[in-house]
Amino acid sequence: MNTASNAQSGTLDTTFDPGTGLEGSSDPKVNAMVLLEDGKILLGGHSTTYNGETFKNLGRVNEDGSNDTSFKQYPLWLNNSYIYDIALQPDGRFLVGGQFVNAGALTAIGRFHANGLPDTTFHDKSDDFNIVNAIAIQADGKILIGGRFSRYAGKDRLNIARLNTDGSLDSTFNSSGGGAGIVNQTIEEVRSIVVQQDQKILIGGTFSKYKGDVHKYLLRLNEDGSIDESFNMGTGISGIVNCLALYPDEKIFVGGDFIQYQGLSRYRLARIQPNGVIDSSFNPAAFTPYASISGTNREVYNVLLQPDGKIIVGGNFSKYNNVIRKGIVRINADGSPDNTFTIGGGIQVGNGDDGDVYEMVLQPDGKVVVGGAFVKYNNIPRNNIVRLNGDVGSPTGLQLHTDNQLFQLYPNPAGDHVRIITPLEKLNYQVSDISGKIVLAGQSGKNNTTIDLSTLANGIYFVLGNANDRLLSKKLIVSR
Repeated sequence: MNTASNAQSGTLDTTFDPGTGLEGSSDPKVNAMVLLEDGKILLGGHSTTYNGETFKNLGRVNEDGSNDTSFKQYPLWLNNSYIYDIALQPDGRFLVGGQFVNAGALTAIGRFHANGLPDTTFHDKSDDFNIVNAIAIQADGKILIGGRFSRYAGKDRLNIARLNTDGSLDSTFNSSGGGAGIVNQTIEEVRSIVVQQDQKILIGGTFSKYKGDVHKYLLRLNEDGSIDESFNMGTGISGIVNCLALYPDEKIFVGGDFIQYQGLSRYRLARIQPNGVIDSSFNPAAFTPYASISGTNREVYNVLLQPDGKIIVGGNFSKYNNVIRKGIVRINADGSPDNTFTIGGGIQVGNGDDGDVYEMVLQPDGKVVVGGAFVKYNNIPRNNIVRLNGDVGSPTGLQLHTDNQLFQLYPNPAGDHVRIITPLEKLNYQVSDISGKIVLAGQSGKNNTTIDLSTLANGIYFVLGNANDRLLSKKLIVSR
């Protein structure tokens, strides 16, 4: 976890070469990315080619940025098809959500095998003209979808639903059918879904009501789809929520297009305590003499939480705290700008104007893959995808140790189980994914605890052990 790039953080990583990148006849963009265990990256968006080769909306690129031609292209995407989200299952299959009608048997959501071929056992029962913006897979394998829709499988489901593993509607979730939006709405939708460790569900978007009652833009639900009344937002958030990220301690980072949370100024970025109350220790306005222009000057679309507490922010903004930062910025845990992350001219379109960052993934070595709608990074041609040098540091406040005699994982790579081997009497552990979200936690010791990994997707994880204020770190690869 404490590996670092030799190059300056934020600069272009020239070892990742996409050639002419992701292109299309109109509106090419990357909306979704998933980092795979072998370093390859699934891409989804709107495109026709990647470095001149066929790449219709969905594909896979190698670790060096080249097109992975072993990935099977799905031939039935129509020209007006868009992919907005990708979610990886533990078995290597992945779900795709977006705006596509009559794409073979797919309408708004579908499942694919790891090689790119469609999974015909998953039956999309959405209605025509539905849009799925967000997908989250629960620990039991059930699938939460959010977007802009009013029905699924012939049942009323307003902008949020839960599916069984085969794609059928789970009638135990939000059984009344009332959801996030308003009756006969046209633009209200769910844009982000995050499942907490306790299986409560955070949703964000443009909605103004939930089940007919006023709940604007951000909400936490119980596992059955009812409102979690313990999440006390007070006066709430003043505008659109585009993205949510969860800290290991269950604090919530929010990005979008708002200027206040609970009546306090927070320009498009805020951090919230697990109970819904604002976390005042994150305050960008404290680091500029002009509080009214703190934070970003336009929308935030995506955030990454680094293990060291730093936050990478992507969107269509041009400034952070009134300093030029086009499309991407890294900030410290308190909201101050991290000036060691040097982006130069940043994300740009052809005439030098600001481009859009829609999605980012953080690699274990700290490098950041950035996707969106742009043609340059720091004045160097890069069509819609780029990789930046970076560093992830170590979690704040504790010294990081990698002594193999104190903490081992066996086997590693692991399948459905891994053993923690330690001579320590007591070791509290957390398993986090590469975004920093805790996916498993518990306590081990000399009994060499076995951890059940069967609910986790293949990929890269971090296992952090805390013993007597010593932080022990290991990288874990789950591969079946």
